[in-house]
Amino acid sequence: METFDHRSRRGDLRGGLKRAQAFVYRFTMWSTEFALPSSCAHSLGMATIVLTVSYFFSLRLLLYRHCSLLEAFMHTPYTYAVAGLHCASGKRDVLQYFAESGLQRDSYNQVYISIPLPVRLNLIEKLKKYGNCRGLFEMTHYDFLRRDNSAAIQDGGPSAAGQVDHLNLSEISASDMAALVSSVLAAGASPMVDNEENEGVRTSFQCRRAFFDALDIIQNNNRGGVRTALLRGLNMLRQVVAQWPSICSRQAKYIRDRKMYNTLCGENGSFRITVLHGVINSVIYSAGVLRRLALFVLQIIHHKCSSREAGRSPLPYIICCRIPSGNYLCVGVMPTSVSKGTRDRSGFATHFDDASTESGAMIEFRAFDISVVEVEGKDFEKWRSALYRQARRSRLPWQWAR
Repeated sequence: METFDHRSRRGDLRGGLKRAQAFVYRFTMWSTEFALPSSCAHSLGMATIVLTVSYFFSLRLLLYRHCSLLEAFMHTPYTYAVAGLHCASGKRDVLQYFAESGLQRDSYNQVYISIPLPVRLNLIEKLKKYGNCRGLFEMTHYDFLRRDNSAAIQDGGPSAAGQVDHLNLSEISASDMAALVSSVLAAGASPMVDNEENEGVRTSFQCRRAFFDALDIIQNNNRGGVRTALLRGLNMLRQVVAQWPSICSRQAKYIRDRKMYNTLCGENGSFRITVLHGVINSVIYSAGVLRRLALFVLQIIHHKCSSREAGRSPLPYIICCRIPSGNYLCVGVMPTSVSKGTRDRSGFATHFDDASTESGAMIEFRAFDISVVEVEGKDFEKWRSALYRQARRSRLPWQWAR
């Protein structure tokens, strides 16, 4: 495994920081994007570094040890999509599903380890039985419903989710740790506002501190930082889920057929794009959180669109968010089947740059990930129009364009 010595000389800090950022990026991206339902891998070219990311079916229910069963159900795109949680009837059905499995309100609003032992007996068999009737064939995992009660032996005992003193910090999975590290790095990448002198600056002290905080968490050097990152990670997941209605509320009634495929595509068949002109929570103002939101949307589309059954190729997805400075932060995400075998292709950076050249829009690549770009607020609409014109001229999905 690649390592980084944070005690290196100041003169080597800049180059070492870049290498270490890439290391943490690879570590976090493996798990933050794992849930896309595909067993193949894809590569993202990034300067001289090539990232290979794999996705697996079996990992479900993020942070279930640290939040309630209902929240874990809501945070997982697979269960969110298949159970139809985008509408009120889906939420009622999930509560009915829990009731049939022997879980009452005071149980499914707790972390699993806090549920009374009589309720937990044979719970996995019940969830599988009633879940299969609803199409939830991949919901449960033996790691999710453990028979081992060792985690309950903590100071103060187990408690309901959300209480700071009982977060099960002694038991953190790889996927949970990736969510924690991502939340710390996202905090360092938040836009700086109310400071004309440093307007647009993301480097220096704020980013360095976030990076070393994340490194301390990985190396288990800061238990208090783990607690803070866990609470921030839970808030991040809640905000990601909260954005879904604003993205697709108008198309919710079409979610079961291909109309949603066409609606989200708009008039272009090369990529999907969503623009968030205003969000309430500042957690969203980060490329990492926007990427997680994009993956959440892509997975829901995969599980609910008929394009999966029709054998259509999933499309690249761009999500843009207006940040406090008035500019737009744009993040591109490639589905695995799109980017498979595209190691030598430039991907989003080429299209973003070409659209800027054609429209005259001011853009800046502020992250080492070239699928992230910041567009000047006054130029955003003409930049987006240039992207559409590129798609119409090529008449082919972007994954085929050199």
